[in-house]
Amino acid sequence: MIPDDPRLQLFGLIWRFSDAQKYTQLSAAEFRRFRPLSESESIGLWKRYVHPNASPGHRHLTELCVRRLVNWPEVASFTSESGDEELNVVANLERWSDAADSTEAIFFWHAEMAVETDWRLFLDH
Repeated sequence: MIPDDPRLQLFGLIWRFSDAQKYTQLSAAEFRRFRPLSESESIGLWKRYVHPNASPGHRHLTELCVRRLVNWPEVASFTSESGDEELNVVANLERWSDAADSTEAIFFWHAEMAVETDWRLFLDH
């Protein structure tokens, strides 16, 4: 179930957070901590925190790394290639970061699509 919130209703990946059978279903309390950003907000934050260019060819983190425009952090969760390492992504991130659960986090799928949430909700889902 998706709360009656226009930002959530219009979010292009809402299916990823509202389908418990295939993916996950956020609770009402979790949805209150999940704020999809508009395309312009997302691009602005991408330029500020990820890369100053959000033109085509610069809109996905993997693409930026492959082109060596940014570097992966030296954390196993970002550089893992084995199934065992993938199973430990959350544990690795928790060890790497001293962020409090309530710390604001911005998660980008690409330059135009992001959500603001908190560190705990990010790790949980």
